[in-house]
Amino acid sequence: MATTLDATTLTYRVSETITLGGVNYDSIQENTITGIGNFVSNTFRVGAGSQAIITFGSTQRDTDYVDADVRYFRMTNLDDATSLSVDFIYSKGAKETVFISPLASFVAERTTFVISGDTLVGIEVTASADVDVQYVIGLAQ
Repeated sequence: MATTLDATTLTYRVSETITLGGVNYDSIQENTITGIGNFVSNTFRVGAGSQAIITFGSTQRDTDYVDADVRYFRMTNLDDATSLSVDFIYSKGAKETVFISPLASFVAERTTFVISGDTLVGIEVTASADVDVQYVIGLAQ
């Protein structure tokens, strides 16, 4: 059966509002990503310690998502007191770590979390206490 969904464009915005010494430095940055055919949002609790939350592979069979299909990723720490450590784990042993403060988000496009010649295989979250986390993934069709 063929899909009846057409790929669409994802638009996201980062907004900053601040006035210092009477000078307004407000800014809105907007970006679009074309070809999004699947949009996944999941909220869950991570217990104290480390927990693998997402797996990636070259096919959908034994993984949550196909690495090459990921175009957009956002993770939000919904806890108001505990920071998160988020590890992007790659097939050749490389690891990139992002720290997310309480009530903050990390946003990335495909080119942000790709190591040349390597494949993203998983995301692991570490926290010192139970934390609620949300992730959003925009995938190519």
